[in-house]
Amino acid sequence: MDDHELKKKKIKKIGKVLLVIGLVLDAIGFISFFSSFLGGGFPFLFFCSFIGLPITGVGLMLTLVGYKRETMK
Repeated sequence: MDDHELKKKKIKKIGKVLLVIGLVLDAIGFISFFSSFLGGGFPFLFFCSFIGLPITGVGLMLTLVGYKRETMK
């Protein structure tokens, strides 16, 4: 494998990891937000959505860039 393929493989792996982390944080934040409606309390973990949404976007972007050549064929 050449250097380009190794970098591309690393970008794919980092993108997938960031995507999973971001989605988990989004789920925590949104579950906290919507469960506060049932209990009437304050959503204490809603800030996880503000952290998770940008991480999800960056992870999705890196994953798409890593697979760009495969999707173009």
